[in-house]
Amino acid sequence: MDIKTCGGASGHATPALIRRTFISRIMRPQLTYNTETNKWEIPLEWSNWDWMIDPENYPDPTFSVFSGEYDYEFIDRRGILFKYKHHIYGKETEAVSSTGKTFVRKSAPKAYQYTLFAKGAVRLINNPELYRSARYGSLNGSFVINYVNSVHLHNLIPSGTVTKEEKLYNNLLTKKYLISTEFGALMARTFNYTSGIEPKQYGLKTEKREDRLSKCPACEAVYYNLSRDFVLPKDSDYSDLCEKMTDQADYKQGRDEHG
Repeated sequence: MDIKTCGGASGHATPALIRRTFISRIMRPQLTYNTETNKWEIPLEWSNWDWMIDPENYPDPTFSVFSGEYDYEFIDRRGILFKYKHHIYGKETEAVSSTGKTFVRKSAPKAYQYTLFAKGAVRLINNPELYRSARYGSLNGSFVINYVNSVHLHNLIPSGTVTKEEKLYNNLLTKKYLISTEFGALMARTFNYTSGIEPKQYGLKTEKREDRLSKCPACEAVYYNLSRDFVLPKDSDYSDLCEKMTDQADYKQGRDEHG
């Protein structure tokens, strides 16, 4: 392809099997399957608020789940993985006030949101009567997040486990969203690879993630939003990339309209 690069870099893929083996080795605690009840059982830690709010307990600290995907090389620079990383672990940013004074703006880690997501996913997987039969086999990250955001917090986090960050817990009681809605696809992948679930039979539905394409209105170059690679109308593969851009838009429209 005649793709040009504007600030991009090449990455490398890790075979899925190797990646899965590595992740499963570092993941504790995990789900277990009860053959008597035919249900997945969550570890005790997932119901302990003090454990949940500690970002050290996030199951994939290096985000290895995504190591073979298109945006992993940008995780420290930009993009949805960059945002997700700082969402989980928090972030400190140097800022300047209106008076010119420099200060550090801190955002608190929200690793607990992933555990809430995982608990919600297990509840839905174990109890298909909670949703319409048309959704059987098609539970995805967005569905799980919408479910978690609709239930009472004390059903997910027993108040008796709260000894740290009580203010945060109490604030969540009145918040509209317990989990940020933009990270559903990332949390679903993390859940499938790290929770101990058997992903082929019980895992959440995931889709291929890829860099979105756009067209410059001035020069009509088609470019990848994240990597900033682009092709020009004179390039041999320009029409192919235009077609791919149209396919992306059609797929998104169909998914939004029909699920």
